[in-house]
Amino acid sequence: MRSLKYDGNLIQVSYKVYKEYNLNGNLRNHAEKILSAVTRTKIVRDLIAEYHERTGLSGFAILDAHGTVNKWPWFWKDGKRDLSVQNWINRMDGDFLGIVIGCCFPYKNVRDSENGIFSRSSIVIHPKGFANLRDLSLLRKLNIYIPGRGYVR
Repeated sequence: MRSLKYDGNLIQVSYKVYKEYNLNGNLRNHAEKILSAVTRTKIVRDLIAEYHERTGLSGFAILDAHGTVNKWPWFWKDGKRDLSVQNWINRMDGDFLGIVIGCCFPYKNVRDSENGIFSRSSIVIHPKGFANLRDLSLLRKLNIYIPGRGYVR
């Protein structure tokens, strides 16, 4: 796992993804591309701004790793280890305005409390089904979870 904290943000990238993207230590640039893609639409920017106003939270935590497909609970891979996505969300929750998960999601459709994730304080943005972070710029391929509200439709 490679990690970088900068300007109130955190990015963590699995070793395999780090090598695949040939990042060579340029995690900040990678994170900025991800955040730019995720916040590309006005709908997402407005949701984030509204939630920031309401909570005072700021910054993003980004996880970029391969995820499990067609299997629940949701795991991400770091080397030979399968690690819980929900546990990673729990560790970041409340420290950041948004949590961006760049791991394949086992299901294309999600309903509240059914095959979904949970967050007490931070917005969570993750792909629908098979995706990587280059696909996240398309809103139709995103799930957005807002605490106290659930998944945005």
